[in-house]
Amino acid sequence: MQEKNDFFNNLEKLINDFNIKGIKEVKTIALVYQVAFKLIEKSGKLKFPIAYKYTEIDFNKNIAEKHIQEIQNCSLSLIDAVMAGEAYDDLMTEFIETKNLANTNLGQYFTPRDLALFQAEINISHHKLDDFSEDKYFWIGDDTGCGAGSLILAYMKSIKELIKGFEDIHYQSIAIRMNDIDVDLSKIAYFQVVLSSLLHSCPIGIVVVEGKNILTEYQEVKNRNEFVMNMPKYTKYKLKNQE
Repeated sequence: MQEKNDFFNNLEKLINDFNIKGIKEVKTIALVYQVAFKLIEKSGKLKFPIAYKYTEIDFNKNIAEKHIQEIQNCSLSLIDAVMAGEAYDDLMTEFIETKNLANTNLGQYFTPRDLALFQAEINISHHKLDDFSEDKYFWIGDDTGCGAGSLILAYMKSIKELIKGFEDIHYQSIAIRMNDIDVDLSKIAYFQVVLSSLLHSCPIGIVVVEGKNILTEYQEVKNRNEFVMNMPKYTKYKLKNQE
């Protein structure tokens, strides 16, 4: 797919350019994803009843301003790649595998796509269509170390073909919670899921992603990013669960 190859090439070049300036790969990737989301924001598509918030990436402003055109071009190629693919494709993990970044530069290991899809198939086998009703939320999560969101993306990608009768409208009954100790990775996971859901018109009900230590900061709200598709439904849900 040409769009995906163009994005991978643009991202690799940007990573290499910023590496020379001492910026880590994950931070560069997170910036590209956030700028892509900001471009969608500027289009005016994210209106009520949608509600969302995200924390800004801690990035060197002077470097970002100097390379703003390259960053925006890379983010635009990301949007093109997401739209050209299927809903909930895990572009980030594929990029990391293709460029062999996980072990050499990032110092981290990401769940291979085949393994993530296999795990998703096992998890989904325990669910049925009735679990995804319009008046409630069905929570799924990966809060021990979500990485780029591989397991969640695999779940979302597989559910439509594995649960008979599951349609795009049912995605709005799904609520996702993720966490990673790496703040920049948690942002990548957040934007990967939200961007794909928006660009393929199958938005998820709730997405909540935090960047914190799950052992020592479990009860803290920290580096929190949220997306709610239908705020009136979410408000009603919260009130009902407080009774």
